Amino acid sequence: MNQTVLGELLAPVARALAQIRGTDTVSRVLSMADFIGLGVLRHLQGMRTLREQVQSLLHWEPGTALRAPLARSTWSDALSSRHRRAVLQAAMAPLLGEARAVLPDRLAQFPALQGRPVYAMDGTYQSESAHYGRCTPRQGGEDNPKGHALLSFYDVRLGCPTDVHVDTRSRHETALLRDYDQSAQPMTRHKGALWLVDRAFIDAAFWDSRKKRLGMTLITRMKSSLCIGPPSPCRWRTCRLTKGCSRICASPCAVPAKTGA
Repeated sequence: MNQTVLGELLAPVARALAQIRGTDTVSRVLSMADFIGLGVLRHLQGMRTLREQVQSLLHWEPGTALRAPLARSTWSDALSSRHRRAVLQAAMAPLLGEARAVLPDRLAQFPALQGRPVYAMDGTYQSESAHYGRCTPRQGGEDNPKGHALLSFYDVRLGCPTDVHVDTRSRHETALLRDYDQSAQPMTRHKGALWLVDRAFIDAAFWDSRKKRLGMTLITRMKSSLCIGPPSPCRWRTCRLTKGCSRICASPCAVPAKTGA
C-alpha cells in the first residue's frame, strides 16, 4: 500500500500501532496493520462476505491461483480474536490524539462553545457475519432481527467517530445508552458536554441526572408523545421512568391512569 491513497488513509493507524506493545505477537500470518487494512478495504468496496474478499485477493494475484493469499478461516478467526480487539481499543487513544493535533476545530467560530466538548450519537444496524447463528425473540432467543445494534459516538469538533457500543440483543436505544454509560470510559461522563441526539434517545431521568451532576446539555428534536408539565404522582403500577420515560418533570411521571390498572 506504499504511495497509494489507501496507504495515506491508513498511515495514522500504522503510527498508532507503533505505540502499542504486543502488536507483533498477534499473528505472523496476518499482521495488525494488514488486518485493519483489509477491514477498511472490505467496507470501502461494500463486500458482505469473507469469501468475496478472499476471492478478490486471488484475482489481483493470478499467479497464486493454486494457493490463496489468505485463508478464509484465518480471516474469520482474526475477526473473533480478543487479543486483536484489545489492540484496536488501545489504538484509539493515539489515533484520537493525532486527530486533535492535526484536524481543525469545526466549532472555532462559536466563542460561546469554547471549552465545551460537543458530541453526537446515533444508532444503526449491521448485518451479522454468516457464521453468526442469530436467534430472535420469536425463536426463543434475544438477538435483534435487524442485525447487530451499533451505537456510534462522534466528536463534532473533530468531525470523526470516537467510540462505538455494540449489542446483539433486541433492545431499545435508551437501554443501550444506559449500558454504554456503565462501561469503562464512557463519553457520557464528560463534564460540561453538549450532546446532539435523535429523539429516540430522549430519557428524562438519564439526562436530567447528568445535567445536575456533570453540567451536560442535551439538544434533540421533540417527540410527538413528549409531555412537559407540573409533577404529580404516578398512577401506573409500574412506573415507566425506570425504563426510559420521556416525560420531563421533577418527580415520577404523571401519566394518565391506565384503564383497569
